[in-house]
Amino acid sequence: MKDTILAIAGLVIVIGIFCLVASCLLFVQFRQWTKTRLLDIEVDISQPGEFSGQFVPKCPIAACYILLLELPPSFTEDSDTQTLLDGLEAHLSVLDSHGSELRDFKERDIKYKTRGNPIMLEQLYHLPEESYTLRFTIAQGAKALSGTKQRLFLKYRLGFQTIELHISLLTTVVALTVGAGLTFYGLTLTKKKQAEI
Repeated sequence: MKDTILAIAGLVIVIGIFCLVASCLLFVQFRQWTKTRLLDIEVDISQPGEFSGQFVPKCPIAACYILLLELPPSFTEDSDTQTLLDGLEAHLSVLDSHGSELRDFKERDIKYKTRGNPIMLEQLYHLPEESYTLRFTIAQGAKALSGTKQRLFLKYRLGFQTIELHISLLTTVVALTVGAGLTFYGLTLTKKKQAEI
């Protein structure tokens, strides 16, 4: 019986180690996705103009993509976004690899979503992996940002999709705990048998 318990314990521990390795790989991948900038271009939204850049989404589990405006570090999270972007009239559109505008992103008006720095300007739904062009058109600029360095970038947003990582970590903990428990129990039986002899 003890041999069976120890064999099962060994198998469970192997599964736990496999889950641990998988969790580490997932963690590294998630960390990479959260830091990745699909699009990163220098802009000046203080005056009328048009900016564009290409991006290729490669994260299959992204909930969506967020478009952010990055300002110099002197603009903190407490900065008054409403004052900074006062007067801004802008819209974006997304074109596919054939140059056709995607219907849901055709001339979409920009309404800033958050305070602070970077400022979230828009949220785009998940897109299949291919090459896209994002076009950001400014009809009227935000004069308060004149002379300020600005960058427009696009990032993945991961929401409940991170549950895969949590499940993998939980499985690791459970498997290693059960494996260690069975091993201890099997060794205890061995010692008892030896004591009886």
